[in-house]
Amino acid sequence: MNTGIKQLHGHFDRHRSFLVAAGLLGKLRARHQSGWVMRVLKEEFGTFGVGLVGGYAEIGKRLNATPGNQFEECERMRQQIISRFKSSD
Repeated sequence: MNTGIKQLHGHFDRHRSFLVAAGLLGKLRARHQSGWVMRVLKEEFGTFGVGLVGGYAEIGKRLNATPGNQFEECERMRQQIISRFKSSD
């Protein structure tokens, strides 16, 4: 049965090889992860919560400072926002 899976897998491999050779794979991963973190923080805490950690520009700076640890930085920012919410009681 010819499902096209092998051909599709081949396209993925060639695309990944191209991104690596062009030096884009890490940059694109970091950009997408950064966008994901910003969306998660906004969905969970709204723009007010995003503002509590300095806004999108500050979030971007923090994520760029820790490119290999963006998800850990996201958790640190979550905890910072939560603690700011709790301290305003």
